[in-house]
Amino acid sequence: MQTSSVDAQLLPPGFKEQVTVTVLPSVPSPNSSVTASIESYSTNLQRATITWATSDGQKAQGVGKTKFTFTSPPTGIIQQVVVTITKESGEVLSENFTVAPAGVDLLVSGETYTPPFYKGRSLFTPQSIVTIAAIPELITGGVRADPKKLIYTWEKNDQVLQDISGYGKDTVRFVGSVLSQPFMVTVTVEAPNSDVRARKRIAVNPTNPKVLVYENNPLYGNVFEKAITSRFRFDREEVGLTAIPYFFSVETKNDRALSYVWLENNAAIKDPALGADLTFTNKDLLRSGLSKIVVGASHLSNMLQNARIDFALDVIGNETLETQINQGNVTVF
Repeated sequence: MQTSSVDAQLLPPGFKEQVTVTVLPSVPSPNSSVTASIESYSTNLQRATITWATSDGQKAQGVGKTKFTFTSPPTGIIQQVVVTITKESGEVLSENFTVAPAGVDLLVSGETYTPPFYKGRSLFTPQSIVTIAAIPELITGGVRADPKKLIYTWEKNDQVLQDISGYGKDTVRFVGSVLSQPFMVTVTVEAPNSDVRARKRIAVNPTNPKVLVYENNPLYGNVFEKAITSRFRFDREEVGLTAIPYFFSVETKNDRALSYVWLENNAAIKDPALGADLTFTNKDLLRSGLSKIVVGASHLSNMLQNARIDFALDVIGNETLETQINQGNVTVF
């Protein structure tokens, strides 16, 4: 009787049957789904009874069961997985491996301008610098490992960056390109002399800078609680407005690298090289009307860093020009 079973073949003396175990993901996260699989070139696994068991009681068994999905343990817990292969001949093979999940988060922050007391984070924009910090949670021997004593391997678009990887290198910086394309960043964190590892992969997407306008009140300063986005009522003799550039590669709103333009109904107001602040005056409330105001901000070196905003300035004087308002914008300054 002829058989195609590899098990029936005579193996060379001293040959050890090899069973390869593959774990996906290779660096599991805590409390996540993990799939282990086996393959062999010397044993017909499809005819073997395969039993899987984890140290925390998860089990599975079946003929030809070459895959096993289980849940990884929490951070700091080492889980052992044993796979037992019982061949048709009754011979038993066994392999085991451990899963020691750990966590790592990546914090992405652009080195760009935001105003004082801004509660959000600075965003990465085209041609700006982006900083990515790894925040690991690796527990070895029941103690959380010092982040500065871990080994970090950084990748950009699946290319290992040897120069910025290494012991204690938990932060990296990249300069955005003119093409403004997203890129992938991966970090693998390992504890020395330990099997504990963590891995994280994220997409870094540049966003566009923006400019917002706020009232600059003589008593309260810039009224950041409410940006002027559609229509602003100007019903007194003087009002100050401030343009705030968000996510530009500058240190202050009046940085020399920034250029501003203020327009009223498509005409430049005073000097087109105005700064971030402008004061409108309506002495004795003699003027009335509705004007379209446009404010633009541009970085002088980074051509992709520019933004603009427009809104209606509703000037309420002693005599409101209803007919002109109904007919469209009028120039009042």
